[in-house]
Amino acid sequence: MGFAMRIDTGPLAGAFRDMTASYKAFWFLSLVDAVERRVLRTRTDFHVSFEEMGRGILDLAFWPAVTYRLSFGPSDQIHRRLESQRDDRGNQRRPRLGFDLKEERSSGILRHVPQRFLMPWVGDYPDVRATTEKDRPIIAAAAIEFETPGRIPYRILPTGIEIDRLWFEEIADSLLIMRALGERELIRFLQSRNPTVPGIPDKISAPGRSGLADQKKFWLEMSDEKPPLCFYRATRLEGSAFSLDHFVPWSFVAHDRIWNLVPMERSLNSKKGVRLPDLDLVDRMGQTHLGLVRKAKTFERKDVDKILGEYEADLRIDLQGLEDADFLSAHREAVAPLMALAKRSGFTGKWL
Repeated sequence: MGFAMRIDTGPLAGAFRDMTASYKAFWFLSLVDAVERRVLRTRTDFHVSFEEMGRGILDLAFWPAVTYRLSFGPSDQIHRRLESQRDDRGNQRRPRLGFDLKEERSSGILRHVPQRFLMPWVGDYPDVRATTEKDRPIIAAAAIEFETPGRIPYRILPTGIEIDRLWFEEIADSLLIMRALGERELIRFLQSRNPTVPGIPDKISAPGRSGLADQKKFWLEMSDEKPPLCFYRATRLEGSAFSLDHFVPWSFVAHDRIWNLVPMERSLNSKKGVRLPDLDLVDRMGQTHLGLVRKAKTFERKDVDKILGEYEADLRIDLQGLEDADFLSAHREAVAPLMALAKRSGFTGKWL
């Protein structure tokens, strides 16, 4: 049984209003994760240490900040905390970062957010209006906690936070909804800071990849070279040596569309990582895809038509009667700007 009628969740919207940094979204998502972990325990513990909350924030922020290289804004401490973890290999594993609680509370990622997140609930509490913004939520939360259960989500202690029992039950009963709320606010914030970057909703958590079996089958069938040649080294790709590479890194485009794929030696994947190829290769890539399309148009199969549809939808073209020069132009106009945007987002280039 939930307690939706016994607490007021309305102020949650106010907690995310006018976000100038990422703290509140990550703080709330870390809180939801903390509740979920405690739901699985036999004995419920409403206390969450600042270290647990802080590490939860860094774990959540790792993917958008490091793997996907999204901007959080110039003054965001969470982003600054994680920038040193970037590399060009793909960042598929989150490191165990050092955590100095005293520093994080005094000047780091936990300096303001525990208090400021509570402001919609305690900002007008009568006994604390004269106190400072920093102290007001702490004093009010302590006073309200036993006076009115369910009045605020948590109270702030020297060692962490103590979640209100009714709020704990509400979050536990609505984990998916609560997490979706936090993710929605995070996506809105990231979109405002990265207006030219594609696929923001897919870049707030660990990559979910479905494999490239259909694309690989298409390439093997449609390539004039049997077996295909490595796009970068022109070596024959036989058996397990064959791999498909995201020309513009998947970490930036967040999709597996056929027009951004090229065949590659599997052993080169770790070397290329998430680096950008040379811009001079874009025209040769277009010629390679033009050859695939010419042959694929002679087939009448649903699986082939589906992939041809990706060219038409994404490149904004009609393949029926399309001139070769128009295809090459459309392909370049799709790929080259993505490379420029990826470079501006911190992806490096010229790996060969």
